[in-house]
Order: sequence, then C-alpha cells, then structure tokens
Amino acid sequence: MFAKATAHFLEEVDPTGNLIPVSSCNDSFNVLSIVRKQKGGLLFQKTKYVATGFTLNDILIGDTLIQPAVTLTEFANYTQSGSEKYQAGLEANLHPELAQLVVEHKGTSKHNISFGSLKKEDLNLPQLIKDSKGRFLDMDHSLIKQAREKDGAVFGLVTQKIVTTQTSTISQNDELANSLGGQIRHMVLKMCLKANASLTKERSSELTIQPHTTIAYKQNVLIVKPKGDFGLDFMSEKSIPPVTFQTDDWYPPGCTWLTEEVATLSRNFALLSGLKASIRTSLLQRLISVMMQCGAVHLLERVLSQMLDGKRPSLDCVEIEPQRQALQVMLDVLSDEDNGLETEDSSSPLGAFHLVTSALAEMPDDGLAVLMSSCTPRVLRSLALLVQCVIENGEMSLSSDDLAPLTGETFQLTELLFSSCGVELQRDGDVLKTKLSESYQPRPLVLCLAIKGLASMANC
Repeated sequence: MFAKATAHFLEEVDPTGNLIPVSSCNDSFNVLSIVRKQKGGLLFQKTKYVATGFTLNDILIGDTLIQPAVTLTEFANYTQSGSEKYQAGLEANLHPELAQLVVEHKGTSKHNISFGSLKKEDLNLPQLIKDSKGRFLDMDHSLIKQAREKDGAVFGLVTQKIVTTQTSTISQNDELANSLGGQIRHMVLKMCLKANASLTKERSSELTIQPHTTIAYKQNVLIVKPKGDFGLDFMSEKSIPPVTFQTDDWYPPGCTWLTEEVATLSRNFALLSGLKASIRTSLLQRLISVMMQCGAVHLLERVLSQMLDGKRPSLDCVEIEPQRQALQVMLDVLSDEDNGLETEDSSSPLGAFHLVTSALAEMPDDGLAVLMSSCTPRVLRSLALLVQCVIENGEMSLSSDDLAPLTGETFQLTELLFSSCGVELQRDGDVLKTKLSESYQPRPLVLCLAIKGLASMANC
C-alpha cells in the first residue's frame, strides 16, 4: 500500500522520472546512502534500487568523515483520493406465467493518500566533489567485494530525498458484492418459488506514516575505478517512471513477442504443476489470501526476492496486521523443508512462484480484484485456454464447453480483466477473437503469466 501510494505520488509530481519511489516506510534513505541498482529480468519488470544499509562514509578509507551540506526547502502539499467502480449484471424474464432471474456483481475500490506538507533535502554536489577530492574507497569492503563478484553491479549515491513533515495516512477500502434473485410461478400447477441471496465482502486498510519518512529520492551512479578513486555520473539515464511501462518501440506488431516470451518462461509452469497436489493447493489458497489484502502482493514479491537472494525473509516492513498474518502463513508454507521450496535457485519451484507473484504485483488493481474472485479450477482452466488463444492469436467458439464457465456475468468480468491488461475480447457471432492494444505494453505478458501460473497451481 505504501509502495503504491509513493508510485501514484511520483506519477503526478514527477512524470519525467527523476525521482525514485520508496517501496517501504521502513527503508532508510539519507543523502550519501548507497543504493544498488537491480534490473528487472523480464520485460514487465521495472528497474529497482535496493538500500544497502551503507553510506559513502562507511566505504571510505580514513577516519575523516564527509559532512554533507544539505539544503532543506518546501516541496509540495499532497493529498489525493479516488475511486473505481465495476459492475456486471444479467437479467432474464421468461413468460408465461412468470420466470425471472437476476444476477448482479458490483465492486468498488476507494483510496485516500494524505502525505500533507512535504520537504526536499538537496545535497550540495559541488561541496561533495570538493570534500571527496583525493579520497579513496576501501576496495576490501564487503559491499564492494560482493559487487565485483557480480558482473554489471551498479551502485548509486542518494543526492536528494523527499520527506514527510507530519503524521500522514494512506487508506484503501474495497467492497465486492454479489446478488442472486429469482422467482418462478406457474398458475396451472399452482407452484411458486422465490429465492434471493446476496454476498458482500469488504476489506479496508489504513497505514499511519510518521514524520520524517522518506517517500522518494534521487540517486547518481557511483563510478568506482580499479584503485578506489571514484566519482559521480551526472549524465546517467533517468530512473524508470513509477507505474509507467516502457512502450515506445519495444514490441513489434502482432503477438510474436508475446509468444516468444511465454515460450521462454513456460518451464516455470511445469515446475508448479509438477508439485505435489497438497503443496499446489496450499500455495494457491495462501496466495489468494494474500491477494485479498490491499498491497500485500507487492510485499510478498519483495519477500520472495529476499529468499532467492539467500537472505532471511523479514516481515518487519509490514505494519498492517491482516497483511502480516497472510504473509506469515505463506512464509510457513514456503519455509517448510518437506515442501522442497526453500532454495536460492531461480530455476526452482520457488523461482517459478516468484515469477507468478511478480506478474500479479504488476497487474492493475481492477484486474487483480477480478482475478482474485476467479480462482476456481473451472474458471482458471477456461481463462488459461483463453490466454493461450491470445498467445497464438487464435479464436475460440463461444458455445464450446471450454468457455462454459465464462458465460453471463463471469464473461463480463473476464472482459474487464483482459481489457485492464491491454487485451480486447471481440465477438463475431459465435466466434471469440482477441486483439492486443496498439501500444503493445507488456501488460498482456503480465496477464498471461499470472493466469497460467494460477492455473498451474490449480492443475488445470
């Protein structure tokens, strides 16, 4: 929830992408902090910057510390609220005498972000260059040693940050309502049957943020030379804008790129479907529980990244109790040695589960809400077949048994799910075709990986 709020904030105030959103309110970013650049391995994954826990002074040779000269200025006063609604309904009236069926599905999502008055801390770069002249980095420091072992490791130095000045809040409320009503009356048989049923699910979360919390920062790439002398790159590329996909000329027309990407990653689905039935069922049930908690999928993806990096997973950054409970139950399953999931190998079932979670974390909120309510084996099987139709740029018959679970209200929700990820479902008589949006964003890949991953755990 915090990560989404900071991303929304930067989407509005920094569309050029100079600033990087902080993903956890427990992350510590101060001027002179060292961050590590972590490129996404897939098309839909954005570049991330991870806090190392070290500052420039920690990795310098010598006892003389560099005292950063910082300028503090007013930045903005930020409050934002919004809501989303989706609705699908089916009504049928038959005569005589009377037969009526009404099915309705409604959903609303409301959020409120109130950061209040924000301030900006700027590092005096000319002064830093002057103070660091003739200084050298300790090339035997553990952080630098680890970087040298990993080809292409890039470090950055935090030179600017945006901080809160007062207690602020982030809240989200999601409500899902289903209703079913029916009435049948036949005068000759003198029979009358009435039925009404409704189900309403509501989830709400509120996060309180303390003053002096960093919500965004700017970094400059740290250039390290073989002997330990160093400098800053002031011409480096800007960070990828939050919640904005790179779409320019990345993807060719048609579905070729999508077919190739899914084929490359298909082994992950085989790994998940090859797990014991009890483990697959447990993973799917726990994952659905995580999906039901606002913002928890992003936290799960972060925890899985820690596990794959060989680190002990930590829930210290989770301050909302329902999120913590859902994630802890998931961790208990992942950490059970009998399940054979706890391994640092990205080509393992844990790596495959991380891939699916990463895709879910990239889905838009409305699409994720629909997918969460569609996680039954029958519906997932139909969705998986429909996704395969997208990948192959094919078509399906609407009257086929394969699409039987997607009729009526469920089909309208399926249209919403696919359109949220840039895929249009087109009807031509009894034929159903799919069409990718003209922008060729990577969201169709996100949709395919999420559905095929969930279907693999459901053994569809």
